[in-house]
Amino acid sequence: MNTEKYFIGIDPGVAGGIVCLDDTGAIDEKLVMPIIKIGKRNRLNGKVITKWFKSVSTEKNIRMIALEEQRPMHKAGEVATFGMGRGFGMLEGILIGLDLPYEIIRPIDWQKEMFKGKPKGNTKVYSKEIAQQLFPKEDFKKSDRCTNLHDGLTDATLICEYIRRKIK
Repeated sequence: MNTEKYFIGIDPGVAGGIVCLDDTGAIDEKLVMPIIKIGKRNRLNGKVITKWFKSVSTEKNIRMIALEEQRPMHKAGEVATFGMGRGFGMLEGILIGLDLPYEIIRPIDWQKEMFKGKPKGNTKVYSKEIAQQLFPKEDFKKSDRCTNLHDGLTDATLICEYIRRKIK
């Protein structure tokens, strides 16, 4: 196993992402959150996520995983809130089941650090902007056909960089 330390950030939504940084802060791997369609709903694909974490954890020395905390939003519906909690619980269960080191990170904490100096505003716009500034050569698009940056990948990248800085 590689002795270099790695950090992983997870934006847990169905439009989320998972990013792995090495201890120098370089992006090593990234994954658009794998989903499956069940009926009319998109759900996290637990099998693909588990397989990814098993593979990464056997190849890399994982120092810490930052899982963004999910909470009910003020005007979110019951079905959306339940789905969000279900996905978050699945991810935490995978991390526990694979005995991986993780912390639950509140959005306000990582955003306060990573958006330092920015006025209150659209966090998705800030996420894309700052991720591009920190990683100018990185492609944060979901696929080659996409023209827009994937905010799940940019959020996961900043969550990961936040935990890397916090631990270092």
